[in-house]
Amino acid sequence: MTRYIFYFFALCLLAPLPVSAQYLHRRHTEIVDGAGKPILLRGVNLGNWLYIEPWMIGNTHFEMFSGEEGKPDEMADAVSDLVGPERAAQFAKAWRDHAITQVDIQKIAALGFNSVRVPLDSRLFTEGGAGFGYLDRLLTWGAASKVYVIPDMHGIPGGKLAWFKHSIYDSPEKQAQVARAWSLIAARYKDNPWIGGYDLVNEPAIWDIPKLSSLYKMLIATIRQSDTHHLVIAEGDVWGSNLGNLGLTGPGALWDPNLALSDHDYGAPQTPDSLGDHKRLAAKLDLPLWMGEFGYNSNPWDRRQIALCEQAAPVAQGWCFWAWKSSFWTLTNPSIPPGYTQLQSYWNKRKTDPNTPKPPAGEAFAALMALAQGTALDRCTFNRDVADALTRRDFLTRALPFRPNIRIPGTLTAAEYDLGAEGIAYHDTISTDEAGKGPAGRAWNSGWSGRNDGVDIYSHSDGETPYSVGGIEPGEWLQYSVTAAPGSYTLQIRHSGPGGTLHLSLGGVNVTGPITLPATAGWETFETFSIPDLKITPRGPALLRLDFDTGGFNLSRLKFVRTSGKIALGEYPS
Repeated sequence: MTRYIFYFFALCLLAPLPVSAQYLHRRHTEIVDGAGKPILLRGVNLGNWLYIEPWMIGNTHFEMFSGEEGKPDEMADAVSDLVGPERAAQFAKAWRDHAITQVDIQKIAALGFNSVRVPLDSRLFTEGGAGFGYLDRLLTWGAASKVYVIPDMHGIPGGKLAWFKHSIYDSPEKQAQVARAWSLIAARYKDNPWIGGYDLVNEPAIWDIPKLSSLYKMLIATIRQSDTHHLVIAEGDVWGSNLGNLGLTGPGALWDPNLALSDHDYGAPQTPDSLGDHKRLAAKLDLPLWMGEFGYNSNPWDRRQIALCEQAAPVAQGWCFWAWKSSFWTLTNPSIPPGYTQLQSYWNKRKTDPNTPKPPAGEAFAALMALAQGTALDRCTFNRDVADALTRRDFLTRALPFRPNIRIPGTLTAAEYDLGAEGIAYHDTISTDEAGKGPAGRAWNSGWSGRNDGVDIYSHSDGETPYSVGGIEPGEWLQYSVTAAPGSYTLQIRHSGPGGTLHLSLGGVNVTGPITLPATAGWETFETFSIPDLKITPRGPALLRLDFDTGGFNLSRLKFVRTSGKIALGEYPS
């Protein structure tokens, strides 16, 4: 008998680790990799790819096409109404083929992210299974770039809100449809180590603990029939904000040993303890915590949110920014063709007048295909300021040049002030958004263009630069890292509006005194105001600061034209 016991223990030592140890999994309040090393998931959402949300490309919801509440195909119905079902299917395929490719995942990894959350339309995995080809490729790209993929059931039949007619919570048929999708996904990817976890239902809102916990437990049981390896992720009630409504009471009452919690946060006031309730609950339940969505706020707010997530006490929290691509306030912005803007105008009129004439189907289809092609990464605008805020750890304490080759003599574009937080790279009276508005109920931004800071940047028709800084208030300022050559200059200031006063400092020295800009013919009428005989004495790298003594104007650019001789060889640092 002793010999058999010895052989038994010897076989145990030679046997491989349990299969679950090869995958991301829970170890108390941490997520750890196959080697047992803690990993903090830092990611971006691939929203609007496998589940198209019209608001993310500048549309309001298509109420006239939504049919049953919670039906996740408003965009598909609106497109089909314009061009017919066959062409609508061609558009959907072109969209998915262009919106996310391997180039996107390579860029995401190069920026330092280690994970992506991919919102899914459940029907892509139950009605023909077209979604699997895309998810297969995404996982191949993720493996090549060492990026984990977290499928998120975003578009569900009946919708995520309890007050929707025939919501999922009261429909066994709709629950079965979602369970079917998860069953097929789990069976297909059960052995794939680059699945980071399964996000069961996006942003439930029901205020009914038994119904919500019952749905979660049913979906987990469905997944576990084929996949015992991967994390399952439960979002809080009330759009992911209320983790206490899940009915979990302690470590001994968990639904699954490989469970993680997820919250979402948009615009909440930030204090040193603003995430404390969720972190303390995760610590009490001995579960990992992951913020599956946050964003749509200023860069400083987003960076502070990351800092709050990653504080170790009482638990460190991973995060996933919303989103990689959208029409505004994200890492990249797709190119929107003029033809699609015309379709938006048609849809907006259609809401109030059902008899609005449709645009020709051929023109509409061409605009839609151009829109799909405009989602390709090489056609998108990459927002360096957003990437800097999300990835640079000293963003809140140190400024960096937005454009490293701003020189005097030369042209300085007003919107290209330094990268960094409010009070570090710029000062704006209202620079963040909490619960939808800034201080005193005012929105934190009035320009909504160009960059994602508190600075109010506007699109305009100046012809020289695409943006101007506006919404200027007394006491605000902008900082620019420049390289200067000494000499006499004429300073040309391009501006519009009623006029106002500002002054310039270089290397901490006021070099202009007060400059009073005259009124122009209107906010869109830009004129050049010149200040002659401006003396510049610093040589080499320096900080240039624009202080706004009064408001009431838009600022497009400043141009320093040297008037005292030529620059000597070696005088202008390269």
